[in-house]
Amino acid sequence: MGRLSPDERWIAFQTADSGEPQVFVQSSDPGVEGQWQVSSGGGGQPRWSNDGRELYYRTDTGVSMVAIDADASSFRPGEPTSLFEGNFAGGPTGIHIGTVAMDDWDAAPDGQHFFMIRWAYPVPPGPQLMTLMLNWSSALRRLAPAER
Repeated sequence: MGRLSPDERWIAFQTADSGEPQVFVQSSDPGVEGQWQVSSGGGGQPRWSNDGRELYYRTDTGVSMVAIDADASSFRPGEPTSLFEGNFAGGPTGIHIGTVAMDDWDAAPDGQHFFMIRWAYPVPPGPQLMTLMLNWSSALRRLAPAER
């Protein structure tokens, strides 16, 4: 679940080396050493803002953000800030189906809107169904054609 920064100088990723998932950043340049932990209290599924000045990540209960101050050879993360909390699926490590892990959220390009999978409680017993629609833009054009 690693992500390159928009300028491709930094890689944000999650690891559970400490026992719980956390978000770290390291340089994509092998000549720049070091790793910086940006999450606190757990985190995963990192996303960069379009300008690379903020890094968003999932927590157990929502989404947090860290301001980033970086140049070609140095990286300085700010303090994590909780953006919002809610009753969301997955958590820092995503949704697991068998051995496959999938992200349960994404950030819009404007950095102001977020897309989440919300759990419906109480969860019904037994297997749950998830529908994945491919090529949805064609269906949308067919159902709601643009006015000419």
